[in-house]
Amino acid sequence: MPRRNFYKAVIFNIEGLVPEAERITCDAWKRASGGLGYPMQEVVARTAAGLLPADARRFLKNFFGPEFPFEQVYVRMTIVRDAYIRNWTIAVARGARGVLAALRALQIPKAIASWSDAQATEMLLGRTDLFQHFEAVVSRDDLTFGGGWEDMYTIAALRLGVANEQCLVVEKSDSGVRSAHSAGMTVMMLADARTPTEPFPHAYYAGKSVTGVARDMIPLLDTQRSTGLIPRSQFALP
Repeated sequence: MPRRNFYKAVIFNIEGLVPEAERITCDAWKRASGGLGYPMQEVVARTAAGLLPADARRFLKNFFGPEFPFEQVYVRMTIVRDAYIRNWTIAVARGARGVLAALRALQIPKAIASWSDAQATEMLLGRTDLFQHFEAVVSRDDLTFGGGWEDMYTIAALRLGVANEQCLVVEKSDSGVRSAHSAGMTVMMLADARTPTEPFPHAYYAGKSVTGVARDMIPLLDTQRSTGLIPRSQFALP
């Protein structure tokens, strides 16, 4: 169980704050692959979007066959994805800005851990004006060859200057929960209509909204000012 007044930092997965991030990447995969004669189903695109390029290459060639032109599709996917990010109206999850501002007021350091590459991550944070809220941003580009997803959370903790076990991670995917737990962190799962798909005894289920997570998160943080600094209105959904 999470420990009260113990955790010194919070790590967010970008998809929890910018719900359209996954949709953008999935649509880009589908458009790029379909444009080269390989129509891609939603579940396949979602799987590819959550993999490192080398793993995505192996997965898609196994799915479509060895002739699948992964390199061409990948280049087209990044072009389409970046165009989407530049041109779409991208919304931030309801209540997220208030939660991030409240954590800043509490002087709790925060990091973004993104399964996207650095370019897409920085573009999303720039378009949504969220950069200012984070002391560290980690993407899959920060992983060394052979490193696992759990290393991304460890890198975030190092950049924030805290131990892994002192980090709370807000995640919304099964794989993210597993990876953060493997890094020795406490996970608060932001569940949506399709998650969780399996029980996670090591995940703390905090609800379906960022504000719901925040209500449970604040008492766990290493600060004595948590109840006095944050107005209730910060966590009220519009």
